[in-house]
Amino acid sequence: MTTKFRNKVEAGDIVAVRLMIANELMLDPRGDSFHEMLDYAASRLPNLFEACDDNGSYSTDEASWNEDYLSQVKSDLNYNFSKERLDYYERVAKNVLKDKAEELRKEEPKPRIPTSSRSERPSSIDRPRLSYTYNAHQETADSKKTKSPNPAYVGIAAGSAAITALGFCIAPAAAKIVLASVLASVGVAGVVVGGCLIYKDLKK
Repeated sequence: MTTKFRNKVEAGDIVAVRLMIANELMLDPRGDSFHEMLDYAASRLPNLFEACDDNGSYSTDEASWNEDYLSQVKSDLNYNFSKERLDYYERVAKNVLKDKAEELRKEEPKPRIPTSSRSERPSSIDRPRLSYTYNAHQETADSKKTKSPNPAYVGIAAGSAAITALGFCIAPAAAKIVLASVLASVGVAGVVVGGCLIYKDLKK
């Protein structure tokens, strides 16, 4: 339905509206646009139709209907635009112009079905994923494994501890005070040195 037709309806131009409705069926005998215009005008123009003065002279023999007869029926609407004459005009038009209506249907654009190439490819969700699980527990457990100290460093520390103990044991004897002090000092130094060596070895 065109803007021009709407404007004619709003302006109340009955003659122009009737003519445009009749012409529409000749242009598109499928009838969809014809009925759209007719309903729009009838709902706004109460005097669109006239009383029928048909005397029953119209032919009911569809085999005799042709384009000339269609033009005659259409022209009669100019003198009596009644519902009965308009209905009859529609029947004749759809019969005579059925081939044109079929051609128009074939020319209608068909709705396109959207396709996506993405659907043909596997989704990233469906693809197998490689597992890169970080095993913090295992690493912690490995890091806590006891490392054995170097036996030589253990011997140094143990020997030094023994010397220290000996020094302290003989310390009460007055005659051996000097010797005990020396032994005790050497023993303490040995324990410290041995302990440092063991600690460094364990840290490697």
